[in-house]
Amino acid sequence: MEVILEVILFISITFRRVRLLALLPAFGRAAMRRWDRLLDSYLEEYRARGVSPQSVAYTEARLIRWGRWLKGRRPRVAIERIDPEMITRYIANCSSFRAKATVYATLSSMRGFGDYLVRQGLWKINPLRWMKGPKVTPYSRLPKRIDHAHMEALWREAANRHGEYSSHLWVTELAMLYGTGLRRGELERLNIEAFDRTEGTLRIDGRKTGHERCVPLPEIAPVAPQLAVAV
Repeated sequence: MEVILEVILFISITFRRVRLLALLPAFGRAAMRRWDRLLDSYLEEYRARGVSPQSVAYTEARLIRWGRWLKGRRPRVAIERIDPEMITRYIANCSSFRAKATVYATLSSMRGFGDYLVRQGLWKINPLRWMKGPKVTPYSRLPKRIDHAHMEALWREAANRHGEYSSHLWVTELAMLYGTGLRRGELERLNIEAFDRTEGTLRIDGRKTGHERCVPLPEIAPVAPQLAVAV
């Protein structure tokens, strides 16, 4: 008899917990999978407006970064419970060492997705509608010009990295950045096929400008180009 009562009590408690969980918004991995589905649906709608493929790609990249940041929160939060404070924390987090135009472009992409969440009934209001971009101070970004003393310290620190591989890697990357005028994204997208050992040049994809170009390498860079493209 006691065993039967225990079984009945266990079933009753389990049933109540299941009902309670069903009433709560989705959390954890399920919530983030739903985020991915909503993002795909929003991008289809955004693409249907006739926006250029490049704008769609930029918007997708910004929203993927936002979703990746949300997935890293512990405990994970439901989409319905993303509040202005959390949005402000993310914008502050992603605005360090970014130009003002970049920060405002990120905010604009997030605002558009917020409007979509309102239309889907997941948000009652879009707080991004009345949020302004963060104040970008000159202390949170790199200066346009670096004086001789700072440049010397930068090279010295790169050469003193732990391990022979790391020191060669950092010196090579600095030589390529400052010797060729490469953008950070162009350096990240380099592969070994872009290096012409005979001519001592690099073929750059020109994703931002739309025109592929070929740039000569400074004398110090060809010593280990494989290190830079192996990152």
